[in-house]
Amino acid sequence: MPGLSETLVMPEQAPILELDELWSFVLKKANKRWIWIALCRQTRQVVAFVIGDRSAATCQRLWEKIPEAFRQAHCFSDFWEAYQLVIPPEQHHASGKESGETAQAFGSGGTTLCGNAWRDLCEKRCRFQRAM
Repeated sequence: MPGLSETLVMPEQAPILELDELWSFVLKKANKRWIWIALCRQTRQVVAFVIGDRSAATCQRLWEKIPEAFRQAHCFSDFWEAYQLVIPPEQHHASGKESGETAQAFGSGGTTLCGNAWRDLCEKRCRFQRAM
């Protein structure tokens, strides 16, 4: 199976990335894990993702996993400090969730930008948590 970066389609215009993160836990809430994603606004593709904590180090890992062809993209995120520490200021724009500029991949049932696959992931996560 090809790697994620080998399956990406470049948008016709300069790519714009939307970055977001979601937490879940393993066995108990004290074991939080964060899923960080970078979405291409035009193609709705997940360009990169990492799982870790909510630190700048994990944000840096996400940034490093973004394929070179997308690394010069303008990036939208929320106001979480890690994004401001990692993404070059000339490429980064922080905005609130209500603006619609950020991914919000997992909010509102997970359907904002990611479609049914992310909604299904969120539903499975919720069923798993309720079963615990």
